[in-house]
Amino acid sequence: MANCKVIYALYCDDLIKDCIEERNLPGTMFSCVGGRNMIGKYVTHAAVLLALFAAAPANAQTNQPRCTCEFADSSWHAYGTKAACAVYMHDGKKTCEVEFAGVSANPNLVSKATGQPIVQYDFGYAIGYFEVLAKRDITRLADPKLFVPQIKALMRGAYFRGEYNDRAATMDKILVSFFDKYTQQVSDVFLGKASAFKTEISGGQVEVGRGYITLDYASDRVTAVYFSLDPA
Repeated sequence: MANCKVIYALYCDDLIKDCIEERNLPGTMFSCVGGRNMIGKYVTHAAVLLALFAAAPANAQTNQPRCTCEFADSSWHAYGTKAACAVYMHDGKKTCEVEFAGVSANPNLVSKATGQPIVQYDFGYAIGYFEVLAKRDITRLADPKLFVPQIKALMRGAYFRGEYNDRAATMDKILVSFFDKYTQQVSDVFLGKASAFKTEISGGQVEVGRGYITLDYASDRVTAVYFSLDPA
């Protein structure tokens, strides 16, 4: 059987197949991205790690949100993954932007909204995040050094796409202000030491539960599901 700990060597379908079969994972097989391409390597690595994380046993069933689009027209439905994702509902709940891993934000839009220099996303950081997810290491997931930048990346990947959006920029400022004030409380909730909570800040409302954060501003909503405790 393949040694699934050596994920950085994943360049062929057979090795991915062996890793999945070794853990009796059901469902989708992953195709090899091919070549010794850095982005391809990272994407393959992330895909396998998420599969292993999603199939791992959990300690308890939860009612935790997932990355689901809730449209104004209830006859329409859309679903993302159950963790490592974000959804941004806007345009009167007629448009849903779904983000996975936190790699999709336009660096130019992030720079314009934050006033910070343009920085390309570090795919290596996403790999570190997925490795912690795969281990289900809640203590490390609750470390602000990991969750603050990663949740920002997840939400920004959902609302900083296409053309510049003033409302999304305002939501981002609310998110930054929230973390400046409530980082320790978020960590305690993620660890299970404190109950979920809601708070109003800078004209928006933020809800924090174990593994997720939802931010509402005007009629827009963005939810980041950072980790999941739900095995189903």
